[in-house]
Amino acid sequence: MNSALSYFKPSAALLRENLKRFWGVPAIGMVCWFFAGIFPLLADGIVNNNWFFETIAEMHNPFFIFFSIAFPFVASGVTMRYLFSTASSSAMHTLPFTRGKLFCTSFVSSAVMSLAPAAVTFLVLSLVGGGILMLVPFALTVLLMLFYTAMFHIAAMLTGNAVLYTGVSGILAAALSGAVLLVGLYGQALLYGFTLNGVYETYAVRFTPLLYIALTSPDYEPVWLAVYILSVPVMYAIGAALYSRRRIERAGDSFTFTWFETLFTFIITFAGMTIMSLIFEASELGEFPLNLGSIVGAALCFLIARMVSRKSLRVFNRRTLVQGGSYLCVIALMLCTLVFDLTGYERRVPDARDVKSVSIVGSLSYHLFDTLEIEFTEPENIRHVTALHKMMVNDSRSRTNTGIREGDILMNFSLNYALAGGELARSWSDYITMESANESLKALFESREAKAQADILNPDLGTPAGITLDAPYGMMSSSYYGGSVTLSSDDYGEFLSALNKDIQSETWEEFISPHPDVVNVNIAYNVYDQPPSMQPPLYGQSSSGSFYSINKSIEIPPHYSNTITWLKQNGLHARLTEWQKRILSAELYDRSTANNYPWEYETLYISDVALIQSALGCGRNHLTYTDYSMHWELTVFVEVDDKNYGWHDQREYNGVMVPVTIVNISLPPDAPILKELIASAK
Repeated sequence: MNSALSYFKPSAALLRENLKRFWGVPAIGMVCWFFAGIFPLLADGIVNNNWFFETIAEMHNPFFIFFSIAFPFVASGVTMRYLFSTASSSAMHTLPFTRGKLFCTSFVSSAVMSLAPAAVTFLVLSLVGGGILMLVPFALTVLLMLFYTAMFHIAAMLTGNAVLYTGVSGILAAALSGAVLLVGLYGQALLYGFTLNGVYETYAVRFTPLLYIALTSPDYEPVWLAVYILSVPVMYAIGAALYSRRRIERAGDSFTFTWFETLFTFIITFAGMTIMSLIFEASELGEFPLNLGSIVGAALCFLIARMVSRKSLRVFNRRTLVQGGSYLCVIALMLCTLVFDLTGYERRVPDARDVKSVSIVGSLSYHLFDTLEIEFTEPENIRHVTALHKMMVNDSRSRTNTGIREGDILMNFSLNYALAGGELARSWSDYITMESANESLKALFESREAKAQADILNPDLGTPAGITLDAPYGMMSSSYYGGSVTLSSDDYGEFLSALNKDIQSETWEEFISPHPDVVNVNIAYNVYDQPPSMQPPLYGQSSSGSFYSINKSIEIPPHYSNTITWLKQNGLHARLTEWQKRILSAELYDRSTANNYPWEYETLYISDVALIQSALGCGRNHLTYTDYSMHWELTVFVEVDDKNYGWHDQREYNGVMVPVTIVNISLPPDAPILKELIASAK
């Protein structure tokens, strides 16, 4: 019983001896803390520097954060360094102290040497202006120092020399966060649809209290603070248990426990394989060099780890071969679990009945619903989302045989499910086959929930602060011919009502049909105070003063009858489409004949303006993405007014140099207008 209690009773005499012998550690600490926390105030003659105190109060002083891990590392290392020498270890263990008392004294000594300079610094800061604001950062600093003191004592128990103590300390400090990162790397590389869905940002940071406290302050979660507090006695108990089983004769060895030597070798082998794989992947040399790099990296780092653990270059023997082979088998099993999806991760699609809500996040949501995230809660919509999910899984398995098909959609998006028993997320950057997804996308696009979130009159979007109408096709030269219009605030109501009526009534078939855009509309909303919690995330969000500015860009197709009628009634339609009457000519060439080298294209010259105008609406619709190297390129030349902007080109027509701008139209090889254009050129 007394032996057990000794792990919680430090020796006062040995504690004084440690502080006397290692006084340099707190002395250097005091100097560092002084120059980081007190000297800046004295140098500037500032007593009430609110910004400086707030930075410390929110744990954003980088020096304070660094000291919170650096001094526990140094203090733990010097107090336990006797374990790294056989003579010193034997001498210490002949003293009339149990191992429990030695361990407890070392821990308390390290904590005191680390905390004393910090305590003095925070006391001074609170007296000269920080006040009670310094209590929280001081308490967090105490927590960090005790946490890492306990961790570094475990590192000292596992290792037999100072060099390995340093390395293992780093491994322990980053172990959990690094594990999450590795899971993310391999999952994204080998599992279709894999996503951490913010897990790395959420948990990897939390698994490292130093990062969590430094990056998330002052929004600390009591649960995680409690985890850190409870981790201190747990790690203390682990360190004490290791000390009770540590053999004195292992002092000076690389590792004091055989099981940890095995674990260390595996970690280094796996890390080496991963790093070499990333290097070869970046080289883009192909699959074989990538796999070869993984094998070479694993073998090389395994041998290095063996040499380090054995402290010898003579590791080429049968035992090394057997152990190396066993490591490779374990790694191969881990990779096969991912490659062949033995866990069923890729194939898992939740039952729509178990889903409370699901969000579509990314380019699919943006292109369809004009928002980066849209949430569905109605059962029928959830069923269509799960159907889309099943289609992505099934289609990915058949695509390797069929290849990319004309009209497939390239999208980056995620599905985030809220289930009765937790959450589930999948993420893709892949092609969606329109034939398979058409029913689901049509139902979602035309659903009440989607239309409600596409409502441009929704007050949650903010107050309309500016509406600009411009020519389509990204023509930056619209100002040359007065093709850009800024609406008066008096017109906002009528225009937005007409536009919103078209958006709400638009069908899926109208949306995906190839069509020429008539006008581009840019709407700027001001959201005062702060963005409402209900507001969906949008592109173009920026802050200024007391409001946030959000921009929505909307393309007006010919079937937006209410909007076009309003433009015509207000004399704007002719002005905005006048550029089409300024078309002079066009050039047509087949990309597939020249291996994507523009100078090798055989150019066909088109002078039939009416035919060119008809071709504007025959390009592939904005949703689909295909192999454009197989498409025909139609370059349309439009006359502009030369106002010396310098943004235009010049071409000769009938002996006269005319300033022009260029509009590029990509035509698929099956476009009916293509035959007419080719015939016209001949």
